[in-house]
Amino acid sequence: ESLLPLLAENTEAAVEVAQDVLKSYVERYQNDWLAGMRAKCGLFNASASDKTKQDDKALIEELLKTMEENNADFTLTFHYLSRLSAQPSEEDKKIRDLFDRPSQFDNWTARWQERLSNEKYSDVERQEKMQAVNPVYIPRNHQVEAAIRAAEDHGDFSVFHDLHEVLQNPYVQQEGKDHYMSPPEPHEEVKQTFCGT
Repeated sequence: ESLLPLLAENTEAAVEVAQDVLKSYVERYQNDWLAGMRAKCGLFNASASDKTKQDDKALIEELLKTMEENNADFTLTFHYLSRLSAQPSEEDKKIRDLFDRPSQFDNWTARWQERLSNEKYSDVERQEKMQAVNPVYIPRNHQVEAAIRAAEDHGDFSVFHDLHEVLQNPYVQQEGKDHYMSPPEPHEEVKQTFCGT
């Protein structure tokens, strides 16, 4: 607050302060984004060198690009990734099925599994840590819209209550609730929302 009168008199100083704040924001955002995405991918080595962190960033960006090119659902990809072992297994089929061209994901997975060899955690420990940051359920627009339609059109709040109950524990797969994991079918896609979702 004490700087405001001074800055008001000196526009050049105000611009410089604003630019410094914005620069620090960009750096902070990039660092926090990378830390969050490394956790989602099971790359927890806190003492990683700058080169390792840059390599991790490239690996993560490659996964995101592969997901986009193959129409893979973001939430489900990271959920199933959190269940994979450092070695190929039967569990791989669930995540591979999300990709239009599974071989592209296989290429990425080989590099990811190689990178996991630098981690100190066992598969079980790493999977637990990943599952703590990769939700199984999110409030998908088509499910929120279904709850709104049931309530507004039919006075039925049970759809809302069911969705609300599932979302109380989004990181744990709940028996009989698999339909809440699913992305929308083409006829369920919500093209426009008004509730901020």
